[in-house]
Amino acid sequence: MIFSVLHSLHKMAQKKLNSWTPLIPATFDEQSVAEFGTEATLGRPGQPADHAGAYVLLASDEGAYITGQCIHINGGITMSS
Repeated sequence: MIFSVLHSLHKMAQKKLNSWTPLIPATFDEQSVAEFGTEATLGRPGQPADHAGAYVLLASDEGAYITGQCIHINGGITMSS
């Protein structure tokens, strides 16, 4: 299983933008924390659980034929790879 996960994830890129981490309140001022992630189409910052499905897919047999893709988990913010 570990080989499968590493084999699947090494050929992928996952972009994250506006995802909540403990560093956000530790490094941003109060207003920036309050506004963090609100510009996303979904109107909120991403949470770690929002990324889990993509990681599970890429590490699973169902994702075995997915190669060279960049999965944008960003709540609808347009970005380039």
